[in-house]
Amino acid sequence: MYWLVGSQGMLGCEVRSFLERQEVPFLATDREVDITDLESLFAFISPRRISVIINCAAFTDVRACEVETELAFQVNAEGVRNLSKVAAWKGARLVHISTDYVFNGRAREPYREDAATDPINAYGQSKLAGERYLRASSCPWVLVRTSWLFGRGGRNFVTTVLDRLRAQGVIRVVDDQYGSPTYAPDLAQAIFGLSRAQTGIYHVTNEGVTTWFEFACEIARLGSELGLLPRDVRVEPISSADLRDPVARPSYSALDTSRAKAALGRGLRPWREALSEFLSQLRKAPVGP
Repeated sequence: MYWLVGSQGMLGCEVRSFLERQEVPFLATDREVDITDLESLFAFISPRRISVIINCAAFTDVRACEVETELAFQVNAEGVRNLSKVAAWKGARLVHISTDYVFNGRAREPYREDAATDPINAYGQSKLAGERYLRASSCPWVLVRTSWLFGRGGRNFVTTVLDRLRAQGVIRVVDDQYGSPTYAPDLAQAIFGLSRAQTGIYHVTNEGVTTWFEFACEIARLGSELGLLPRDVRVEPISSADLRDPVARPSYSALDTSRAKAALGRGLRPWREALSEFLSQLRKAPVGP
């Protein structure tokens, strides 16, 4: 049986939906199980037969991590260490989700799995600490790094851009940070496939590298075409320096997905195609909070 941890977040909801469609037996938990409390984890899982644990629980608010750093490390690092101990005890495989923010952003070509890590903010540092606990564990494991996640069931860049364009008509977005958007349903399917792959690190994103500005422009264009936005909305470029964001962010964090493609037998579709599907769904039914 699979155990899905963090089942109420954006990605967790999509993994849950995928498992249900595939009729895979699974147990889903969220706030009722505290991954930072090892004793309670053992008590919870003791009577259950689990073969695979998928950990979608994380503290992902990048700015909040700078302020609540201790909490970020408790969830993103110590929580992973605890789950790895439980997995080892149960003889289960642990599939853990990490981030492109473990890299410093100085590269100019997509990061491979074996590239040197060097996070430049507290969020990335806490996620890297979790990766290290996982890799040092005695349980079989799969580490999936991804980036720029969007989809239903939570706030993300796409819904934020839509809301601000509706309210203001014009927004300014940085044009010097590069990465790859990832659609949560596509990632969920890949995670399930990789849950049966060889132990190791895998990078998974939708195809294509873009900037936050170009991403926002595509959201505005498609949103206008689909009637989600007025026709006269505008996106203006701004540099990271001019934005004066108090949190350092990697300027280039695209991920090389070749290894995941080989394991899965295919890659994820282009991010523009995935975005179009997401916005078409929003047209039919508004996204939840």
